[in-house]
Amino acid sequence: MNNRDNKPNILVFLTDQQRFDSLGCNGNFVIKTPNIDSLAQTGLNFQNAYVCQPLCVPQRCSMITGLYPSVHGNTDNGVPLSKNFPVYPELLRKSGYQTFASGKMHFAPISRGFDMPVYEPGEIPQKYPYYGFEKINFVEGEKSQYLKMIKKKRPDLWKSANHYPTSYKSDMPFQTYSSPIPEELHRSTWTADNSIKFLEKRNKNKPFLLHCSFWDPHHPFDPPVPYDKMYDPKDIPNPIFMDEKEFKNLPKHFLKTYKTEYTIKTGIGRYKSFQKHTINDWKKMIAHYYGMISLIDKNVGRVINYLKENQLLENTAIFFVSDHGELLGDHGLATKGPFYYESLIKVPFIFSYPKKFSKAKKVDSLIMSYDIMPTICDLAKISKPKITAKSLIPLLSGDENPRDAIMVEGFNKFQNRTVIYNGCKMNFYPTTNEGEIYNLIDDSMETNNLWNKDFKLRDMLMQKLVSLMIEAEKPRENAIGIW
Repeated sequence: MNNRDNKPNILVFLTDQQRFDSLGCNGNFVIKTPNIDSLAQTGLNFQNAYVCQPLCVPQRCSMITGLYPSVHGNTDNGVPLSKNFPVYPELLRKSGYQTFASGKMHFAPISRGFDMPVYEPGEIPQKYPYYGFEKINFVEGEKSQYLKMIKKKRPDLWKSANHYPTSYKSDMPFQTYSSPIPEELHRSTWTADNSIKFLEKRNKNKPFLLHCSFWDPHHPFDPPVPYDKMYDPKDIPNPIFMDEKEFKNLPKHFLKTYKTEYTIKTGIGRYKSFQKHTINDWKKMIAHYYGMISLIDKNVGRVINYLKENQLLENTAIFFVSDHGELLGDHGLATKGPFYYESLIKVPFIFSYPKKFSKAKKVDSLIMSYDIMPTICDLAKISKPKITAKSLIPLLSGDENPRDAIMVEGFNKFQNRTVIYNGCKMNFYPTTNEGEIYNLIDDSMETNNLWNKDFKLRDMLMQKLVSLMIEAEKPRENAIGIW
């Protein structure tokens, strides 16, 4: 098949653990992200995009299936995804697209699509397609192409590249240090390098699906030189501060996590508790986090520039999205977990397609990031399987507002669920019968928990949550026969 039927090329920039507010185009006046901002300047920047579950593997499986984790069954990192669920890279491959991915895939099992044991650390596929990709250059896994490159060029850096830090300083913020990997060998640079190599060598008679999937800004917060000093902590705004007395109005596990000291699994030492982090500690962490994102931005720009220089940009539909957010000191917490604040469950979601859209537009409608699956199917002009995700194409055309509420799942010991509806948000923890309710319009920083103050609002949100949980079930297949 050639590309004469005007099917667009599709490029997905995917980051790991990036907050919505960590881009210049989303109101951050400190961070430098000119290349990602340029996508928003020529496309649609969704202001209210939420994840199905703020954990890497379940969310990534939701994005490629268009189903909630409760439906596709991948509810935790390392849980296998059944081959019974169609994934959009495979649907596009079968329709004539050339499919390639570079960087961090973070799917399980790594052996999907061929006969191998279930994922073990370090494995990479020996046969393809893998989740529909005809080829992947992996950054993760001890046998990945990235680590092979490091071992060949700089064997002294192999452990650092494989995220085995040689030392932690107990007086430093949680997992915050400078990477010894030089920029030219960094995983973000390498991910873009291999994306560009694919574009250079691709079959020019086929449209392409390219995943450029960055490892960062997932912790550890370890940008290389000069990005580790790119931001002065003094210039970083304070995170949303949580005074210890405010924890009395929150579920009990919040305070427990806040006070816990963490042992490093590699046996190197211990982290101080979040309780012992000062505002300056948090700001150092944020500065490193921003440095990681600015390096990603530089490499996003390199891929975009290749598209421009080779007359590919006009007919390439580009998505920029993250699998989930990062607490980053807000409310005295970091990384992720059963603390479904906006900084964790709300993500950047930008769609740029110059051939169809030429003016920047901010879209306030509630969307889910797994809506990328049916949207890509619509762009590629292929049939969608029965899924609960909703294509954004009608919304882009101004014909439809896809939803009036969203739900986020959790499969930790609390089995928590979140609902956002009518400007209000409820986090419910069924196993402990605890919860939080915030009026996001009047309390955007989520500091005034209304759970035990407004029972009428609680009942209304609980009813909406039950409705959304039912709607999240997989749509029924068409019946065969007359009975």
